Amino acid sequence: MQKTNELLFEPISHNEAILLLNQQYIINSELHTQLKNQQEINQHLQDELEKFHQLILNQNRALYGSKSEKNDLDDATQLGLFNQDDRSQTNSSDESLEDEVTVITYTRSGVKKKTKDFSGLPRQIVEHLVPEDQRTCSCGLHKMTIRYEHSEQLHYQRAQLSVIEHRREVMACPNECGQSMTSASVASHILPKTKATPELLAHVVVSKIEDRQPSYHLSNKLKTRFDIEIPRNTMARWIIKLSKKLIPLVNLMKETLRSYDIAWMDATTLQVLNEPNRKPTTKSYAWCFKGGPPDKQVIIFDYNALDHKQYLEDFLEGFKGFIHSDADKRYDDLEKKGDIHLSYCNVHARRYFEAIAKNSKKPAIAKKVMAIYSQIYAIEKAAKKDKLLGDALVLNRKSKIQPLMNQIKLILDENSYLESLKLPLSQAINYTKNHWV
Repeated sequence: MQKTNELLFEPISHNEAILLLNQQYIINSELHTQLKNQQEINQHLQDELEKFHQLILNQNRALYGSKSEKNDLDDATQLGLFNQDDRSQTNSSDESLEDEVTVITYTRSGVKKKTKDFSGLPRQIVEHLVPEDQRTCSCGLHKMTIRYEHSEQLHYQRAQLSVIEHRREVMACPNECGQSMTSASVASHILPKTKATPELLAHVVVSKIEDRQPSYHLSNKLKTRFDIEIPRNTMARWIIKLSKKLIPLVNLMKETLRSYDIAWMDATTLQVLNEPNRKPTTKSYAWCFKGGPPDKQVIIFDYNALDHKQYLEDFLEGFKGFIHSDADKRYDDLEKKGDIHLSYCNVHARRYFEAIAKNSKKPAIAKKVMAIYSQIYAIEKAAKKDKLLGDALVLNRKSKIQPLMNQIKLILDENSYLESLKLPLSQAINYTKNHWV
C-alpha cells in the first residue's frame, strides 16, 4: 500500500513542473484564442442575422405595409380589418366630422394659402322654392320671403371636347379686276398644322408629365369617354414638336434659376424603349430642378440619358449658391468648383432611422433620433403656418432647429463605435455623419 502511494505521488523536479505549467499555459492561451474567435464569429453571425431580419421586415413593409413614414410607432387607434364594433364606432364618429375641403390660393410672393372660402370659384345658384300649396298662411294671407338659407357644395363638371371652327373672311373687288382680294390673317398657333387647340396640347403635356399618365391611358380615356381617337404616337409627336418650339422659354427659365443662389434638384430613373444605340433595359434619368427668386420660381423637368456629371455641369453653368439635394455621388464634382455648395436632405437621413425604429429588435437609438426629428417637423410646420419667410425663417431655424440638430449629432458621436459594424443602425449613423454639413 505504501509503495502504491509512492507511485501515485511521485515527486517531479522543478524544471519538469515549469515545463508542465508552460504547456498548460499554452493550451489555455490557445483555448482562450479559440473562444475569442468563436465569440467574434457568433457576434458576426448575430449581426448578419439582425441585418437580414431588418431586410425581411423592410421588404414585408414595402409589399404589405403602409408606405407612410409618419413617426407613429405605437398606433393604438388602428382598427381591426373585420372588427364590427370598431367599424360602427368609426361610422358614428364620422357623422359629426366636417368635410375637409379647402381652396388653395397663392399670393404675389408665391405663398400658398388654404381657405374654406369658395367665393373665388365659378358659381351657379340653384334656388329651392317653397311649394305653391305651402305659400299661403292658415290665416289666409300670402306668405312673403324673409330670407334665404345658404349652403355650399363643391361641384364637378365633366370635361368635354368641342370643335372650334375658324372662318377667315375673304374679300374681293366687285369690278372683277382681280387685283384687290383680301383675306383675314391666320390665327397664330404654336403648331400651325396640328388639329388641336393650345388648350388640348397643354392638357396632353400636363397629363403626360405632371400627372404621369401614360399616353395610351390618355388615348383610351378619350376614346371610351368622348368617342375621339387620338393615337398615342400622335400625342408623342405633339410633345416632341412642342419641346422644340418651347426651347426659348426653357432657356429663359434656366437663366432665372441660375440667377438666384438657392435651388433644388432631384432625379428619378426612367426606362425608355427604342432609343438609338441603347438597350431597352438601360436606365435613363428624368431630372427636376426648382429655383429662382421667391416671387418668380421656376420648375424645369428635363431628360438625360448619358454622362450625367457633364450634363449637370452644363445645366448649372453660372449658378452660385446652395443646392438642396440627396447624396448621390454624381453631385460630388459640383462642389469641387467652389461656387456650388450642397445642402443634403434630412428626409433621406431620417428614412434610415425610421425603418429601424419600426422594425428593429433594438430600436432605442433610432427612436431617440426619430423623436428629435418629430420636434423639427413640428417647428417647420408651425413656421409654415405662420408664413415665415426670408430672415425670419432663418432666425427661427437657427434658434429652434439648430439645437435639435446638435442633439442628433451628439447621439451619432456617442454611438460612433457602431460605425464599423455591418448593421442597419451602422449604415444609418455612417450615412448621416458622412453627409453632415
